[in-house]
Amino acid sequence: MSDVSAAGVAASERQRISAIRMQLLEAHPFWGHLLLQMELVPDAAMGHLAATDCLGTIWYNPHNTAKLSDAALGFVLAHEIGHLAYESRDRQHGRDGFLWNCATDYAINRIVAGLEDPLQFGCPMYEPPEGILLDRRFDGLTAEAIYERLATAPGQLGGLVVRDDAVDGLPVTGHGGGLDVHLPTTLDDEAHEALAGRLREAAAHWASTGKQGHAPGDTLRDLDAGRGHMPWRRLLRAFLGASLAVDEYDPQRPNRRWLAEDVFRPGLGSERIGHIVVAIDSSGSMSKALLSTACAELRAIVTHAAEAQVIVADARVHETFALDDVEPWLARRRIAGGGGTDHRPVFDQISAQRQRPDAFIGITDLMTTFPTKRPNYPVLWLAPPGAPTPPFGRTITLTQDRR
Repeated sequence: MSDVSAAGVAASERQRISAIRMQLLEAHPFWGHLLLQMELVPDAAMGHLAATDCLGTIWYNPHNTAKLSDAALGFVLAHEIGHLAYESRDRQHGRDGFLWNCATDYAINRIVAGLEDPLQFGCPMYEPPEGILLDRRFDGLTAEAIYERLATAPGQLGGLVVRDDAVDGLPVTGHGGGLDVHLPTTLDDEAHEALAGRLREAAAHWASTGKQGHAPGDTLRDLDAGRGHMPWRRLLRAFLGASLAVDEYDPQRPNRRWLAEDVFRPGLGSERIGHIVVAIDSSGSMSKALLSTACAELRAIVTHAAEAQVIVADARVHETFALDDVEPWLARRRIAGGGGTDHRPVFDQISAQRQRPDAFIGITDLMTTFPTKRPNYPVLWLAPPGAPTPPFGRTITLTQDRR
């Protein structure tokens, strides 16, 4: 294949993968969020369709994936995410690598095959590629249970053989009937924490969409039971899209189709988060600690915008200043206010100035009066634990981040 045609295939596959990423994010936000965080690396020398380190990278051979339909390519990508969602690398626990790879593939393929298309009730979202490890005999079984069956009755594998391959120039072992290669990496403490963080972020994003689509219940139970809570700063970054590392899709350029739904999604390069409004509640009910947090986080928040307006208000607006004036305002260490709380003047001012920001972020204890009409732009509240539930917008709880 000539260099020109090879480059064309690679570009076409990048475009298809980007479209599938957004499709999965919309239909199954938990899975889509995980896929958006992955680095996808083309590797034309790899014999398999794809490979993963079960943490942060997916390799794919564009010449092999180009032979797949969009639905089959979506299956492959979702399969790779399954290895993260179900932590297949971390659950091996000394089991035979070949059998464990087969067992996890059987388990994950069954789940991916069951992802429903929200636009076609009862229809699968993706199409399994031919010849993969997908067998109804293993329906309802975990990878561990499948492994025990394979270990006691190897004939159930149907004569699969070990296949040598290479990923990114490194030798690895695959298996016949497997659409991917599982890199034999061991997750250290830092990698464990990184994976747990990715899963927490995906779970938080899934919850923010009203728990739309499929999410692995056992993974969510593990997170609730023993992995702590999602640090709020990371959740804020995820909400703004700062952690979504994608190809053609820039996390600082959201798709405006979703803005009215309080969901930030990466958009094409022609769009950009141009304007964020940050409202700081300076009322008497705001504690000094919360005001200090508001000031400390203001710098990080405004970096997500080309433009930012800061509004300081209690029951009335006291100060309004632009992005360039944030540092001088912080240096003053003096916040006007101390009265009651009413956010209506804040939203009234935004309307009076004929603004339609790409995002509104209110730092407040939510002991306030809200407008009766919801604004036509996404609203995010940063509030302390135990704050009331606002009538509109998303809320992130400000808690002590010990990381």
